[in-house]
Amino acid sequence: MQSMTPKIQPRRTSSTPRSPRRANLETEALLSEANDLLFLAERIESGAIRPVAGLDAWKAELSELITQPTFGALGSEQALERLSRELRTLWLRYAQAATDSCLRSPPADQQPAVTGLGTALSFGYERELEPEVLESRCADFMEVPPGWTASHLIFSSGQATLSAILQASLQMHMTEGDEAVRLLHLGGYFETQELLDLFEARSLTHSRIGACDLDELPATLKETDVLLAEVAYCDGALRLLDIGALSRAWRQSPAKPRLVVFDTTLSGTRFPLETLLGMMSGPAAPVVVCMRSALKLDQAGLELANAGICTVLVPANAAQPLADLPETLRKIRKLTGTSIGLQDMASLEAPWFLDRLYASQYCEAVFAHNRRLALSFQPSGGLFADLSHPALSNDTSPWSEAPFCILTLNNPTEENYRRLQAILEHEAAARQLAFSVGGSFGFRGHRFEAIIPDLPDSPCFLRVALGARGGPSLSGIIGLLNELAACNSLDEFSLSNSPQQQASDLEA
Repeated sequence: MQSMTPKIQPRRTSSTPRSPRRANLETEALLSEANDLLFLAERIESGAIRPVAGLDAWKAELSELITQPTFGALGSEQALERLSRELRTLWLRYAQAATDSCLRSPPADQQPAVTGLGTALSFGYERELEPEVLESRCADFMEVPPGWTASHLIFSSGQATLSAILQASLQMHMTEGDEAVRLLHLGGYFETQELLDLFEARSLTHSRIGACDLDELPATLKETDVLLAEVAYCDGALRLLDIGALSRAWRQSPAKPRLVVFDTTLSGTRFPLETLLGMMSGPAAPVVVCMRSALKLDQAGLELANAGICTVLVPANAAQPLADLPETLRKIRKLTGTSIGLQDMASLEAPWFLDRLYASQYCEAVFAHNRRLALSFQPSGGLFADLSHPALSNDTSPWSEAPFCILTLNNPTEENYRRLQAILEHEAAARQLAFSVGGSFGFRGHRFEAIIPDLPDSPCFLRVALGARGGPSLSGIIGLLNELAACNSLDEFSLSNSPQQQASDLEA
């Protein structure tokens, strides 16, 4: 398969570092990463109302790195990872310094806080903060088709967002009768299921249909008040919602949910909003909420602050109290203190957060690398039972992507998954691959983690989350996984010597 480099192509400026020599594709990928980091730094400088301490020295170190004769080798990725973390630290120190002197319940004579980009924030209690500047960016991030009105809200996390939506659905339903809210969950994310279990009571009942069981959907949809759907989700394998099946069931159902919630966390900017709204338009159109965790693919892989975003799309003919859903959510956010705090608000003013063009380019790089792994994985032994990724399905839709791959073993004991993680950790160090043990996804670098759930009957699996950075580690990781896939057991795999052992062998 032809080598792929990230699609991030930031503008070049006079200060953009340039390599003094002709580079191969992998070195070009690392140069792209260096240019991208400089682009982020320049956006900070262009918006900052004060000098950002340490930024000039950081840029000089980045420029020095790419002129070194060894730039492009495996060690260069660790240097770029370190510099990306340092850029994050410089921004957070600068952004949060503006809020350090502010009390969370300030006296009347406290001057409004002014963020690092010049936004004045005045409040009585921190939990009453309205992130209006950030929410206005959401309007530029999402194009809304005619016939719908959009309201955007930012919460302290994706789970806080979903909790508020569930509370709001209960609040609206209680004004109309005593029957419980009937919620249908199309998906399988384990924390969503656990959250629904917390709400399960006399006032809310829920059922779940997975991606493989959509034949039940037409009969179930007519008995549903709230539909919660995950376009892409993981339940031990990566699954995609069959939007065609959902569309057919929607047309066939004599009664339809009045509230539809889409969790788009794994879909990034590939989420098919226009397709889904077109499917549900008409006299019986529901209120549609699109929500996601905004910690993952929205922050250039730098994890500046936890956040959840929801966009409430109200059709022109929506009845009360559904039409009031945005205001209901704002009230819940204020009363429960689930807005983002002062420091997080300042941190998320980073100019690339909620920049649609940049987010699209970043997502595409992450998706391309995980797709490359899926299509390059060629097991010839019996160690692995499966690699799961939408690229391997029959679905060729533009949203058939994911920010990680799932691998399962033919002998799926907890001990074997722990051994597999230990082998990968050893090999990453021995081969100098930028491949770290860690959870989540959407970072600049590459991560892996053996998932061993606490829940009974939940399958173990290995998650490999390739990030936005190209370079030699990307090829090395794919090669390492294919070497493992040629084995019939973990015992067959021969561990590489560590760098220390290699040096000792050379001396001998």
